[in-house]
Amino acid sequence: MQMVGERLGILDQFQGVDELRVEPDGSLEILERVEGGKHQVSVCAGPPALLGWATGHLPEPRNNPQVGMANMRGILPALQRAKAAAVGGGGVRFVEVSLPRQQRETRIVKDLSPEQIAREILAWISGD
Repeated sequence: MQMVGERLGILDQFQGVDELRVEPDGSLEILERVEGGKHQVSVCAGPPALLGWATGHLPEPRNNPQVGMANMRGILPALQRAKAAAVGGGGVRFVEVSLPRQQRETRIVKDLSPEQIAREILAWISGD
């Protein structure tokens, strides 16, 4: 989905959307799933936007991704009635495609205090 959105020039992309509300000013309020069953609330100025739907308000049972597809049954009829959009690559040409280099630096350190660990994480995030 992300690649299709990029080719269409849609930069506002949201994956794992559980709820979508259209505000009176035409903006979109999007409830997007993040790690640990929590949600992130995002506001998009308006269409176009790419939305990868999750399961709505229903929890997804373990090892059962079919629940999300079953929830799509209510959405697909509306999508099928939508007007077709012109899809244009706009002269996009891929010169080279490769997998990102995988790099893992594991360090095992014992007896660090939580404060020392927090300082190291903060230094790593800030690039110091």
